[in-house]
Amino acid sequence: MECSRGERLAITLAKEGINRASNRSTTGKLEVDIFELLRDSEYETGETMCQILSKGVVAVLGPSFSPASNSIISNICGEKEVPYVKVAPEDILKAQFPRFTTLDLRPTNTDVSMAVAGLLTFFNSTSAC
Repeated sequence: MECSRGERLAITLAKEGINRASNRSTTGKLEVDIFELLRDSEYETGETMCQILSKGVVAVLGPSFSPASNSIISNICGEKEVPYVKVAPEDILKAQFPRFTTLDLRPTNTDVSMAVAGLLTFFNSTSAC
């Protein structure tokens, strides 16, 4: 699915803002690669994900309007434990709130809750903190 000029600009500005806001000279810089899916195909999505994962990706953003691709990407990211951020307009509320969007994050709330509980348990049982 095609990435619009506005989406590309937003991603570029966010990347530059993050790199400027913190001292990235010692920790490295945030890099963003945009991979476009030419059609809503499970096969092409799987192939693209293999290319992306082989580069050492740390998170996947989108796509927003692709049911088949969303399913494949969500499953692959879940299996490889790579965060998947899907941002898409919410059709039901679009008429009432034109700027309303859904933000779907991976790992799930349950996974994050278990991780936080584990950290709290660890730090409560040690005198290191």
